[in-house]
Amino acid sequence: MTHHKVKELNQCIDHIFVFLSENTKDYCFNDLIWSLNIKSDRLHFIICHSKHCKIPSDTSKIFNGNLPENVYHIQNCATDFARIERIINGKSVGLVLSGGGCKGLAHLGILKALEEYQIPIDRICGTSIGAIVAFLWSYHRNSTNAINHARLFFMNNPTPWWDLSIIPIYSLFKGKKIDSIFKSQLSDHQIEDLWIPFFCNSTNLSKLEVKIHDRGSSVIALRASLAIPGIFPPVVDDDNILVDGGVLNNLPVDLISRKMKGNIIASRVDKSITTKR
Repeated sequence: MTHHKVKELNQCIDHIFVFLSENTKDYCFNDLIWSLNIKSDRLHFIICHSKHCKIPSDTSKIFNGNLPENVYHIQNCATDFARIERIINGKSVGLVLSGGGCKGLAHLGILKALEEYQIPIDRICGTSIGAIVAFLWSYHRNSTNAINHARLFFMNNPTPWWDLSIIPIYSLFKGKKIDSIFKSQLSDHQIEDLWIPFFCNSTNLSKLEVKIHDRGSSVIALRASLAIPGIFPPVVDDDNILVDGGVLNNLPVDLISRKMKGNIIASRVDKSITTKR
């Protein structure tokens, strides 16, 4: 194909959707970017899984460790096909869950309500406790299992007296208890292996900026997003000090809007709303 024809084709293409089998290995999408001369954010990869697949795994191996920006996991069912149709037509539905301490459990009620009214969730994100609830939805894809998993997650007290720091240099608690809860409940599932596209945010104190966690270890991402300064120790990742995402952005509507086209629903529990009579 000549350079002129490639340029004409590039002007006609808005987004390209590539369907891959879950058994694909070492797929190099850079060749596709080079041959079509397009930006990577215009490429969307849809991984097709068998009906027996409970949860995706090893997504990074499909792309030989070089994960693209847009990856979706689907099975042969009407709801997944409808989700891809909305993505193609720019009518996705995104959900944003704020931080807010124990009040964040109210997000579970939002998930149940959306499900009852048959409002789909095509992409989800959250901050602090909102990040945990968002992760559980992305993992289970239904409110019943997400709520049951949340019970197991939150029934353990993350701040027992024996975890108090004798000399609280970094935080009031050592963080051993909350670390054990994360590891036991999440099994360090990779973010790119979730059914529904998910990300959470933390605050990078080393660079004074928002850190977006949209791939890699779920334990590191969620633990960082929930690292309340002064209460829990910060998370050190790649020599960066990460703390609670709510420090800089407690309702990341702006972040999710950069990743999708369509409608965004936000659930905010960190502030009370008063009405005048």
